[in-house]
Amino acid sequence: MTMPDQLRARRPPLAVIGVALLLLIEMPQRVPAGPLSLSGVITLASAGLIIALAGIPILARRHARDGQARARLGTRVEPLVTSPDSPAWVPWTLVGFALYAVARSVSGATVDGYQNVAVLVTFVAGIAVTAAQSSRSSADFMLKWARRAAVIASLAFLITLQFGEPIYGERSFALVALLYLAVLIPHRPEGFFARLAPYLVFLALVASLSRTAAAIGLALMTFIALRAARGRLVRGIAFTALGAAAGLVLITQYAPFRDRFLGGDNAVQYGGLTLNTSGRTILWEITIDDARRNLWFGLGPGSSQDLITPLFRAISHPHNDYLRLLHDFGLIGLALFVAGYFTLMLRTFQLARATNEPIHWSATMGLLAVALAAVTDNPLVYPFVMYPLAALVGLSLARASGTGTSLDDVAKPAARVSP
Repeated sequence: MTMPDQLRARRPPLAVIGVALLLLIEMPQRVPAGPLSLSGVITLASAGLIIALAGIPILARRHARDGQARARLGTRVEPLVTSPDSPAWVPWTLVGFALYAVARSVSGATVDGYQNVAVLVTFVAGIAVTAAQSSRSSADFMLKWARRAAVIASLAFLITLQFGEPIYGERSFALVALLYLAVLIPHRPEGFFARLAPYLVFLALVASLSRTAAAIGLALMTFIALRAARGRLVRGIAFTALGAAAGLVLITQYAPFRDRFLGGDNAVQYGGLTLNTSGRTILWEITIDDARRNLWFGLGPGSSQDLITPLFRAISHPHNDYLRLLHDFGLIGLALFVAGYFTLMLRTFQLARATNEPIHWSATMGLLAVALAAVTDNPLVYPFVMYPLAALVGLSLARASGTGTSLDDVAKPAARVSP
């Protein structure tokens, strides 16, 4: 047996936490823990852990650069992928946003505001820490267990939904189901039942009756054909058109979806259809109007929730995370986050095109899905969405660092091969 056979993959803490949250979703929110819920405790504890670990990888890399060093340390884990010569790459604008968010919270924030900042800061720091603590097989470890969590959670949701008591909240499950699709679609399993996993998740996503998530999920499903087509553009376009047609039929003919999309406030009109936004346009107008009181710097973390909660029964968010960022952190915070986030998505997409590795596609699809969902929902402040996403992105950047893939390399896509 060779030395590599004796070594096991490193398991970055946020990857382990992320897999657990993919299975639990919002269930910890139902458990009280003093003034917070168990979810709040997990959020703050994870933030503290990631920040505490931030300096450790720099020291650890010096002792894990070759087999002799590993033998002296008595460890049987794979060496760290990143090194001082090829560090993981996180946009400076995203780091700037994290520092700005912390500074704004120091000047005052609500309890919810502190939790929101903790989630956002952990997302940014978690990417770097996960990348720095990863080995070559760490991505395979997370993807394997994330795929298992996706199947288990989707089955549990569908079964319990039939009894009228779904194990997860429909909106929460729908958001996490987008990450399920992100880890399942790039995978090319051998077995017949394993190939059905993305379709199982999409079925559960549709059953949740989440309009935005269902539309995003349908778009993600087209990647199955596009990746299998290996450059056959006509086939990819045909599948996309078929999926769009199926979505239109679902919206106009399936009663629950028809009522969700075409009933209600009918606030948006397009192509002869009146679309239901469930009052979101009112929330958005109120949030934008109030944000003008301090447009550049924002009114502080959690201020958007303080604005919405007294005005609407059972609604405590503006249902648009970009407007939340604008209201809480101003144009400066919004610009820093959006610039950093989309730069990160471009980076992982370039890596995916250059290498065709599943981890890069999963990170890209996850970032894209969350960015789209944030237009009508609140995924950016949910740890069960952002922590797994940070782990996926960190593992993607670590894989690129370990293989020496540079920005010059990603500008020249390699020939596609099966992962």
